[in-house]
Amino acid sequence: MLLYGADIKPAGSLSLLVSLPTMLVAFARYSRDGSFAVVGANLCFAALMATGSISGVLLGGLSLR
Repeated sequence: MLLYGADIKPAGSLSLLVSLPTMLVAFARYSRDGSFAVVGANLCFAALMATGSISGVLLGGLSLR
């Protein structure tokens, strides 16, 4: 944004678009590795963290209006 003078919304969207393939590859590798078994063992904690993340996204999105 500061380097190229782009607007904040397209710059943020482009940042997410660039990191998406990296996240998809990481999820694919970890799922084959069996590393997500830890999440299953701590399902209550993972659900609590997901609830906080989703509520943060909703509140953040609503605050942009």
